[in-house]
Amino acid sequence: MSPHFSVIIPCYNRAQSVLPTLRSVQTQTFTDFECIVVDDGSADGEALARVVADLDDPRFRYVRRLNGGPSAARNTGIDAAKGEWIAFLDSDDLFLKEKLAAYQRAAIGTKGSTVLYSPNLVDRGIGRHWVRPHRAILPDENVGEYLFVSNCTISTITIAAPAPLLRRVRFDPALRIGEDPDLCVRLAAAGAEFRMLPTPLSIWQDTTEMGRMSRHSGGDELEAWLERTAPLLTDRAVHGFRATVLAYHKAPHSRLTAFRYILQGFLKGGVPLSITVRQLLRAFLPRMLYRRLVNLFVWRAGV
Repeated sequence: MSPHFSVIIPCYNRAQSVLPTLRSVQTQTFTDFECIVVDDGSADGEALARVVADLDDPRFRYVRRLNGGPSAARNTGIDAAKGEWIAFLDSDDLFLKEKLAAYQRAAIGTKGSTVLYSPNLVDRGIGRHWVRPHRAILPDENVGEYLFVSNCTISTITIAAPAPLLRRVRFDPALRIGEDPDLCVRLAAAGAEFRMLPTPLSIWQDTTEMGRMSRHSGGDELEAWLERTAPLLTDRAVHGFRATVLAYHKAPHSRLTAFRYILQGFLKGGVPLSITVRQLLRAFLPRMLYRRLVNLFVWRAGV
């Protein structure tokens, strides 16, 4: 009998630190799952295989592939999955113990086009968590406007969807940035309906700037993505994307262009004033100063 869930964890050179992530899956209160650890051509692949084997848990499988990036690794996991539903977890993040149980309850009676997600507890290393997104997608709300105008998030580690749907709408292995919203936009174009569970069920580790995609390397790829994807987006979502995503990457090259994108997002895209102000600070303040301001906000308003 197939497991209810397949949890896919792409790994690259994470053998020394992935165990807490694996344990967060192993200790789920809902036990009818398999976990596929996809080694994306790691240099420490043998060590990673031993970590998985040492769990001594037949629900965990190790799959190795040539290096192709996290999206290609997730697609490999999708191909290998035996579960009715597929969920994702990154190798440095965590599931809370009730995650799969809550998703299993929510999945009862849903259609094959339903995509479940939940808020994240964002761990910035300050002793309190930022809950994102701050609200659920509304009935019939356009997913592009939810992501880029309302500046909400549907992160990969919170998504669970029927396996046939994800086999039709796969991750784009060519993307190095923005895989999460890209998948959501294409899922919506394929007829998916998004439903957010009310309780945070995952922890996203955001404690360092190390390893982030450089602002200097992201702008061109994001502009190319927008040009390709614009037919799937509303005009408001296009202006919202420029304001809440692209402006941050354009600012080091052209502050005027970044300011214009943010202003047009407010005037033409309907980006709320509070989010517009945040994007101005994010685009134009030094990176670490902006991070300190966000940490101060999370310390005061977080959980």
